[in-house]
Amino acid sequence: MLPGSIRDEYISEISCGKYDPTILNENKVVEFCKNKGSKGWLELYKWLRAGRFLTPNERFQSFNMVNFLQKGKEPPVTLSILCKRIWEEAEIRGWNYTQ
Repeated sequence: MLPGSIRDEYISEISCGKYDPTILNENKVVEFCKNKGSKGWLELYKWLRAGRFLTPNERFQSFNMVNFLQKGKEPPVTLSILCKRIWEEAEIRGWNYTQ
């Protein structure tokens, strides 16, 4: 932890506002994505595409997660962080998936 006088010099309020405390551990984010399963991510992709929710790139990234999980591969942390945010954004818009 930086002393307050130094912290204020190097960390802006804007960058502090973007920190997501729910992503404390990269393994938790990957596990979140794996627990949804390839079927869950495929259904999400279809739902996002049909409703034209989020950006085309975000919809495509949810489909990338399908590919990793169907092949039994460990999804990359960067993709998992993005996809977790996509899943949460979809829930805000009404996405409700039960396995």
